[in-house]
Amino acid sequence: MFVKFISNEIKYSELSPLLQLLTEKRLFLADLKLNPREDCFDVTSITVKNLSLEDISDNEIIEIINKKIDIEYKNAAEILRKLTKEKLVPFALFYCFRVIDLSKKSVIFSTLVNTNFIFKIEKLNIEKIDEINAINTRTKLRDRIISIESNGGVFKYMGAEKDTMTYNLKMVDSLMPEIIAYILYAFYKYKISSISKIVDFIHEQNVLNQQINYGDKAVLINKVQKLLVDVLLGFFAGSKWDGNYEANGSIVLKNTGDCVAFHIIELATLRTYLYENIKLDTPSTTRHRFGKLYLEKNNKLYFKLNLQLRF
Repeated sequence: MFVKFISNEIKYSELSPLLQLLTEKRLFLADLKLNPREDCFDVTSITVKNLSLEDISDNEIIEIINKKIDIEYKNAAEILRKLTKEKLVPFALFYCFRVIDLSKKSVIFSTLVNTNFIFKIEKLNIEKIDEINAINTRTKLRDRIISIESNGGVFKYMGAEKDTMTYNLKMVDSLMPEIIAYILYAFYKYKISSISKIVDFIHEQNVLNQQINYGDKAVLINKVQKLLVDVLLGFFAGSKWDGNYEANGSIVLKNTGDCVAFHIIELATLRTYLYENIKLDTPSTTRHRFGKLYLEKNNKLYFKLNLQLRF
């Protein structure tokens, strides 16, 4: 198997998968519990953007080619020392694989999405803005949402803060923007973090189905699973997606330091793993500028919620 890392730089904390591939020269596919299966890829060469690591056998010299580096090294330790010294810092995107890091000590690709979505707040008296924004409880986002609604406010989904994200969601599925809106609402109001449990909740409530008629629960699950795979392997929020995958699978860096992989040749396993393990998380409201009512020049009220999908 030829593995190609696409990135301009490499971070020290992210070298573990690279060095493991260099030394073991094979990568096992994973089951749903991240146990290695018997099936594996033989790794014959590795290429990082602007950095080539080829002929990785015990008896061959590993050649590093880079604008900053034009020296040969005989083992992974020397590579590690040189890359650290040169401060080539991150790789996360593989041409064939993207890295998911489940280690507590470092983060490579544990966050799949982190972007804001905008809701217009209708039927709320603007005099309530300061009162609601001043809510600073431990569950302030949930309490602000409840306060907005208890004061007559109604949430109306407008779209992603970045137009490219709305475009990409529609590329996944024409109904995906509305599905995301309800996923966010369920997470922040009802504190349901597991993506699979949110889907259960949405379908049981039946409000979304009445509005967009997505069909039965299996259809909704299929749409959400497709979104998770597309986000992992296909697109980023900041650029328009053409519908093609940038990667063919994912390498999971476990907290044991071992690496296993999911690949689109076993797409059902990848979809199920993502669906059962992805959760929503709440990032910093100040850093990402969401979670407060704000008045636009059109004298309309808006409220942003942040979508952060994590392992």
